Amino acid sequence: MTVSLNSHCILNFIPVRRDSDSSVEQYREPFSLLLEPRSLLILTLEAYTLYMHGIDSIDCDEITAESKKNIVNANMTLIKDRLIGDEQNISLNRRKRVSLTFRQVEKVIDGKKLFKFGPKIKR
Repeated sequence: MTVSLNSHCILNFIPVRRDSDSSVEQYREPFSLLLEPRSLLILTLEAYTLYMHGIDSIDCDEITAESKKNIVNANMTLIKDRLIGDEQNISLNRRKRVSLTFRQVEKVIDGKKLFKFGPKIKR
């Protein structure tokens, strides 16, 4: 679960190729999501396990007519009129983005074994 604050970003999803017992591998298309400020994103199932995801390190998103086709939530965003309208190119300047990510981890390592907190005191 990710909470995205202060600025928009485009989150890109790229299929992960995994070795499997199946001789037929299903082809999956890459896609993108436009995360707006104050948005919540919850990744589950295939979106979490079958895709790698990331955000390009850029200051401005240049959205072209071609790249608009890959933004799967374009018709649900606050700027949907610009994204699904006739405008060919759209520039979205990014601000500093704050992201809070929460993960459920099945297996953890005992932190006491990894880190030594505070000074050692001889008694």
